[in-house]
Amino acid sequence: MVRFKVFYYCFIGICLAGCELKPSNIIPVSVDVKLGELLLNQTLAENSHLLLDSLHLNAKQKECITNFKRLSHSSLVSNKQNFEWTVHFIKDDSTINAFCIPGGHLFVYTGLLNLCTSKDEIAGVLAHEIAHAEKRHSINQLAQQLGFQMILESILGLNSSWLGLGAQLMQLKFSRADELEADQFAYYLLKDKNYNTDALLTFFNKMNQLNQVHVLEFMSTHPETENRIQAIKQLKLENEK
Repeated sequence: MVRFKVFYYCFIGICLAGCELKPSNIIPVSVDVKLGELLLNQTLAENSHLLLDSLHLNAKQKECITNFKRLSHSSLVSNKQNFEWTVHFIKDDSTINAFCIPGGHLFVYTGLLNLCTSKDEIAGVLAHEIAHAEKRHSINQLAQQLGFQMILESILGLNSSWLGLGAQLMQLKFSRADELEADQFAYYLLKDKNYNTDALLTFFNKMNQLNQVHVLEFMSTHPETENRIQAIKQLKLENEK
């Protein structure tokens, strides 16, 4: 049975390499869930001294959770039932960043929340991170960096590389295409839930005005801000016609 699975997935891998399908079109969502569980435990352990207690959150943090649940359960999110969709806050006012690991586990730094001045701006950031998980960008990047065969062997339990995959995943950066796709999905997600889509633009404009030192971490994982602003403006024009 295992040999049959190996043959089957290797055949799929060969077909995938010869066409324009993304790895996420072939690799099951259960891989995201399993990797997400590993990364969740790892991230919680590494930031245990900075994590905010869920029982002692301020109004903005509670609002963030409410918005996240609302957005992640949109009809546009196909993985709303497959993923757990959790929110965690890291107490670090000097870091302006947020990231969502596979399986829908979101981590938000207080520095980013402090920068947001409206629920719509918060929703814009959340929608963008939800998009990365929903579109399974991490899995696509992982397959591209490490190879489809390694992913398949891990799925089949033929090696013990899951933890290695998790470590590699935390080092990956999304491509320009991933970021633009996430922005586009975020726009439609905000629109679907009746948020102000201009919040994406106001947030990115704030990022451009800040000192580079303060946004270094965010920019390392969310590059090409000016180009993304123009792409969102174009998207708005197309949808307002």
